[in-house]
Amino acid sequence: MSTISVVMMIVAMVTVWGGLLLALINIKRSPEEVDELDTDTPSEGSREDAAHRAATDGDPGSRVNGGAAPESRI
Repeated sequence: MSTISVVMMIVAMVTVWGGLLLALINIKRSPEEVDELDTDTPSEGSREDAAHRAATDGDPGSRVNGGAAPESRI
């Protein structure tokens, strides 16, 4: 390798590793704050989850199809 190649390699390595080091220092000095939305409160879930729970909870009045009997295909 020529001298210019070694110099460019060292510059590139210092740039990459220095950037990584500075990013780690920045994260350590000012960690991410927890938002109100990041809390672990139980959520309502999606519509599909609610429909699945309603269809499988054993209450015939809360079924997805309104409690009606399933259609028979003859």
